[in-house]
Amino acid sequence: MPYPTLLRNLLDSYKPLTQPKMNFIQQIQENTFFQRSPIYPISQTLAVPLSLSYPASVNMLSHYYSDPNEGEDRYTFFFQNGEVGNRVVRFQKSPEAEEMVFVPNWRAKIQQWTPFIETLSKNHSVEYFESREKFGTQYKADDVSFDIETLATDLANYLNQKTEDYHLIGASLGATTIIKAWKKLRRKPKSLTLICPFLQLKMPTYLQLLPLLGSSIVSKAAPLAYRLLKNTNQFQSLSKVLRKELENGSTQKLLRLKASIESLIDIKLDINEIKQIDCPSFILYALNDKKHLAAEAQAIQGAIAGARARAFEDFSKVREREGALAIEAWMN
Repeated sequence: MPYPTLLRNLLDSYKPLTQPKMNFIQQIQENTFFQRSPIYPISQTLAVPLSLSYPASVNMLSHYYSDPNEGEDRYTFFFQNGEVGNRVVRFQKSPEAEEMVFVPNWRAKIQQWTPFIETLSKNHSVEYFESREKFGTQYKADDVSFDIETLATDLANYLNQKTEDYHLIGASLGATTIIKAWKKLRRKPKSLTLICPFLQLKMPTYLQLLPLLGSSIVSKAAPLAYRLLKNTNQFQSLSKVLRKELENGSTQKLLRLKASIESLIDIKLDINEIKQIDCPSFILYALNDKKHLAAEAQAIQGAIAGARARAFEDFSKVREREGALAIEAWMN
C-alpha cells in the first residue's frame, strides 16, 4: 500500500485520546452492527416430536408420550402445571415396584444421570421430574417465573396427586426444591435422599455475567459472542452454553437461562427450613466440590434428626452407579 494511502487510512481511523472509554456493555449498546445485522441460527435442527401412545390419566392430569427408541420400560409425559408442562421420564421395569421420584440438579440432562437411574430402576419405578428451567419443559408463555418458590410449588403439585407411597431423591438444586416444597406436601415420602445439598447456591462465574446484560443485548450479541468465544480455551464453557441455546434458531432459550439465573442466583437455605423434615433421610455428598461444599452437606445432615450420610470424592462419582448403590444399601 502506498505510504500516502496508508497515512490517510490511519488518520481516518484516528480517534482523540480524550474520548471517554466505554465498558463492554456500553460498547455493545453503541455498536451499530447489532442494529443492522440480521441474526442467523447456527442450526435449523428441530427436535423430533414424541408420538402419543398412552392415554391421559385422570389422576395425573397429564399427557403421556412414548419415544419409540426408548423401549417399553421407559416413557415420557408432561405434567401440566399452569404456565408450563414439566417433563417426567418414567423408568418402569415392574408395575409392582415401589416408586421413586428423582429431582435432578439445575439444567441437568437425563443422559448425565442415566447410569444412576438405570441402577435404581432395577428395584424401583423411577420418575425423573424436570423442574421448569430444563430443556424439555413445555412453555405456554414467553415470560414465566423461575424463582425457587415457583419450582417448589410445581413439584408439590406433582407429588400431591400421588395416591401411593413413594421415595424422594433430589440433587443440588433439586434437593433445595424439595426442602422448599416440604411444607406443601400432603403425602410425605417414605424416605428422602439429598445428593450434594447446599445452603447457598454457587453459580459458575461465567453465568453470573448474563444478568448484567439487558435482554435485547443478549438477543443481539449471542451469535457474535459464540463465534468469538468458540475457539478460546478460557471461555469454552460459555461458548457451549451459547451454542446450545442458539441451535433452534432463537435466543428465547438464552433469555430463559438469563431469567433463571436472575431468579436463583441468591438462593440461601435457612437451617430451620431443613429441621422440619421428619422422615428417614440419607445425605450423599462430595468431599472435593467447590459448588457443593462438604461442610454445608454435613450441616444439613445435622439439622435432620437421625439422618445418615456417605461421602464420595466428587460429584461425578455420586451421580454414577456407585451413588445409586449407596442409596439402595441404605434403604435395605
